[in-house]
Amino acid sequence: MIKLYGSARSRAARCMWMLEELDLTYEHIPVSPPEASTQMAGICPTGKVPALTDGPVTLFESLAINLYLAQTYGRGRLWPSTDIGMGLVYQWTLWAATEIENPIITIVVERLFRQQPDEAAIAASEKALPRPLKVLDTHLSASSYLTGDSFNAADLNVASILASARIASIDLSGYPAVTAWLDRCLGRPAYAAVNARR
Repeated sequence: MIKLYGSARSRAARCMWMLEELDLTYEHIPVSPPEASTQMAGICPTGKVPALTDGPVTLFESLAINLYLAQTYGRGRLWPSTDIGMGLVYQWTLWAATEIENPIITIVVERLFRQQPDEAAIAASEKALPRPLKVLDTHLSASSYLTGDSFNAADLNVASILASARIASIDLSGYPAVTAWLDRCLGRPAYAAVNARR
């Protein structure tokens, strides 16, 4: 039995989305970050969530978990069959982690979880987003999804990060191809199933 540890209101949600897309049976154990270090002792070496166990396999880092799940259980659906396709999944996943996740999460935390938001941190994060969002918008202007004509692990990983932009009221209206693609990704039944648990 696959077990996923973490709150549905955290990065664990993207792993739940992947599990739902793959139609896998799993146990969700809702561990919240404040209690994670205690509850995760002996399960995950970092003491953090999300973490996943699959038989003898234990993984942490949500994007790595998703890549593992897609490659192990999603070949021919969410995992490409060609080396080029696999490279593109890794490319877009790592691009999202390095280029857009940190500024988006900074804005989410400051706007939604701080009594006195750090406006300078918000402004710096907003300033960092247009360049990578333009890269993404240009790419999606010529392609329905990140690696071609069908949704796969790359789309799920990147969309799971950009979904937080909407939560934090980050304006994406200047990126019409990104907006249309994000609507397609977040309109999937598997995403709706996870969203219903939040």
